[in-house]
Parts: sequence; C-alpha cells; structure tokens
Amino acid sequence: PLFPLPDPTLLSTAAALFSFAVFLAATAAPPESHPAVAALAASLDAAKLRFPGLVLQGLLAVVLFADAVEVRVVALKRVGWLVAGLATVATAASALIVGAGVYAIMGGQGNSFLPRAVGLPWTSCLLFGAIIAPTDPIAVIAVLKQNPRLIPSGYRVLILGESLFN
Repeated sequence: PLFPLPDPTLLSTAAALFSFAVFLAATAAPPESHPAVAALAASLDAAKLRFPGLVLQGLLAVVLFADAVEVRVVALKRVGWLVAGLATVATAASALIVGAGVYAIMGGQGNSFLPRAVGLPWTSCLLFGAIIAPTDPIAVIAVLKQNPRLIPSGYRVLILGESLFN
C-alpha cells in the first residue's frame, strides 16, 4: 500500500484536508466574487441541511447492521457483562478523565501550559470528554478487518461488542 495506515485514518485525513481546502477557498474568494463560487457556496449550504439525516438515517444504520450481523451471539453472550461495563462505566470514566484533562489545560484561570487560559467552564470540558470518549465502531471494525491477526479472537468479540454497543 502507498500509505501503511488504517483506512479510517486515511479517510479522516483526506476529509480534513478537503474541508481545509474548501475553507481556504471560501476565505480567499468570497461568494460574491464570482458566480461559480456563489453556486458552490449555495450547493454546500443545501448539502449541510440534508447530510445529517442521510448519515443518521441511512448510512450509519446500514454500516452498523452489516457489521453487527458478523458478531456471533453466543460469543457475545459469554462476555455480555464485560461489554456492558466497558460500554457504560469505562466510557463514563474516560469522559470524566478527558474532561478533567481539558479543564486542567484550557479551563480555569490559567496554568503553566497556557498562561492565558481559554477559560472553558467545567461543563463544556466534560461535554467534550463525553463526545470523544466512545469508541468509533466503524473505525474499530475496519481496523479489525484489515489486521485480523492484530488481536486474539477472544478479545475481538469483546472489542467489537463494546464498540457496537457504545
């Protein structure tokens, strides 16, 4: 392969670069400067309205269902309580730890990292932790499929179950 990285990492990087290019183009040439730029801006605005519904009601359900079908129910029942604990308690603990870390760096009155702290309130830091704490099931599934020998089969069910129930 050209880039020895998991596919989700490459897709996320490409999407971030594309978004940055669109942002640069929008700041360099305002929509009023050229009719083609105005048409592109209008189509992007229209796509913003349809995209969340398409992802949540269409694509995400299909991808999660397709991968959930591959999970062996008997194996998942064996580790059910562990999966439930990881999907709830461990995710909540991760959210608290990340939220506290973000608050230590960017909240409050400042610190050695950032003398002029942004001053984010604790609730905003905790919300950020809750957003990034759960594992991304599609990325986990893609990495497990791409590298099947990376994780022993007993742990595969545990990791896959936790990421799907998250």
